[in-house]
Amino acid sequence: MKTKFGISTLIMGIVLASGGTALASGNTSYGVPTPPGPFVNPKPGLPLPQPRNVPGKEYSTQTDSDSSDTPTPGQAMFWDGLGGTANAIRYSSTLQLDALANERDALFDAVRQNATNLLLSFVGDFGKRSIYAIAPTGAISVWATNPTIKSPPPSAFDLDALEIWGPDQVADANMFSLEGDVLPDGTSSASVIKRLGDGSIQVKFNRSEIAAAIGKPELEDVIDLDALMVKDNSLLFSIKPVDVFDGGEIWDWSGSGAASYLSFGGKTWNTANDIQSHFSGQGFAINTENIDALEAASVPGPLPVLGAFAAFGWSRRLRKRIRQSGELAINGKRLSELPGTLA
Repeated sequence: MKTKFGISTLIMGIVLASGGTALASGNTSYGVPTPPGPFVNPKPGLPLPQPRNVPGKEYSTQTDSDSSDTPTPGQAMFWDGLGGTANAIRYSSTLQLDALANERDALFDAVRQNATNLLLSFVGDFGKRSIYAIAPTGAISVWATNPTIKSPPPSAFDLDALEIWGPDQVADANMFSLEGDVLPDGTSSASVIKRLGDGSIQVKFNRSEIAAAIGKPELEDVIDLDALMVKDNSLLFSIKPVDVFDGGEIWDWSGSGAASYLSFGGKTWNTANDIQSHFSGQGFAINTENIDALEAASVPGPLPVLGAFAAFGWSRRLRKRIRQSGELAINGKRLSELPGTLA
């Protein structure tokens, strides 16, 4: 999810006018998104869209697997919100993928401002609930169950990385972390890694920087970031339980100096925050404090007053012009060359 949307990314569904953006052809077949109308960025606020109405969803599991449920280290997946999945990028051939984000997460500032819905996943997906949503008011709901993501889900399904609001079936998570906070070849420290357009990578932040940010430089060798949102050099992140930390902390960090704990939904997300009690007080039993994925969601900004059908017609005419001109591109490729985009 990010602020780089606009006409140049016309890959999304008419989310406000349809019952869903994916048309699943079977339990596990990835659906084809509804052709888009004019699209604007997610608009911070309380309304929470269903997963099928949010484009560009990517995830990974613990243990990483591909669309056929074959264990595949480093594999990210696309999901359509109706149980269909497809293989996305493989970030490492040997190591587990631990966190996903985009460098310009669109609702990053809205989370900081307590102005949108925070999405959380916990280790183990207890009760087959993959992703919870916490409103700015503190109200909790289930956003996605295991079968919503992968149908039928493997018995050990455990979502542990999440990115949304990207072009559909175009890998958009260019920020990631691997288990153990190392490079894909396991050679050196790397808590947050950036994947460049040519497929090469660069270390954005290493373990020593994350350990120093949370005030525990002595944990450099054991720190393991496992949930992430990004905006430029700023991070929202959580780590696996270590030392005094239970894994339920969420830090807000500008990329230098000390990180602070996120304040959201009437809570300060520090170690003292009793997440299990907070959830049970609203009728949700979870068996861990350990957060393993972070994201945010709200409905897209409204379509023009033209209405859905006029917008759909506008979209068809625009797609025709795009095909004729062949000039609109994403990451150096024309839209017609990208999977799951304009046909």
